[in-house]
Order: sequence, then structure tokens, then C-alpha cells
Amino acid sequence: SPGVRHFSEDAECLGMVVGSVLPLFAVAAYLVFTAAAITERCIRVPSIVNAGDFGSDVMDPHKQYLVQYIINSAAGFYIGGARLTTVWVFKLSYLMGVLLFSFLTQSVLKSGTSSP
Repeated sequence: SPGVRHFSEDAECLGMVVGSVLPLFAVAAYLVFTAAAITERCIRVPSIVNAGDFGSDVMDPHKQYLVQYIINSAAGFYIGGARLTTVWVFKLSYLMGVLLFSFLTQSVLKSGTSSP
């Protein structure tokens, strides 16, 4: 009948939506993971500078000043004032996976009930 949608039409529509959104989601996920990796590298810089030997056997106050300056600058990527770390990204990806799974499940269940 003309007003009734069948499961195959809904699945095709869902496939088109997922096919158009999935590449954008993949690129965004890649960018966020890359930014988090850069932030993690920035977190390690003070340790590397502090471990460096600049020719003096005693504690160098200039080196300590530089290490404190790097720590206080808190370099890295931020989203909404929060530092973007890999832990934060994994939590976000887990949340997005749960939301995507629930959306797909609801879409399949709704399209399955509308078929005659």
C-alpha cells in the first residue's frame, strides 16, 4: 500500500544515513585521538627537560625555573577548558559508541514494527 514503509526501505534509508555520517565521525575521531596524543607528549616534556644534564653537577636553578615554566604553561589541546587527554578521549569514545548502538538498535526496532 502507498503509505506503508517496508523494512527494506527503512534499512536502505538507515544505510544512507550511516554511510554519510560514518566518514565524518571517523575523521573527527582521528583528529581527537591525534590531539590527545600531542597533549600527552606535552605532559612529558618537563620530565625530559629535568632529566637532561646541562654540564653542571649541582642543581641548576635555571633548569628548575624552565621546568616550572613548562609545567605552569600547561601546553596541549583543550576542549571547553578541560585538557584533552587520552583518558578523556576513551571515555568520550565509549559514550559515543553506546549512543550509536542505542540509536541503531532503536532504528532497527522501529523499522521492524512498521512492516506489514
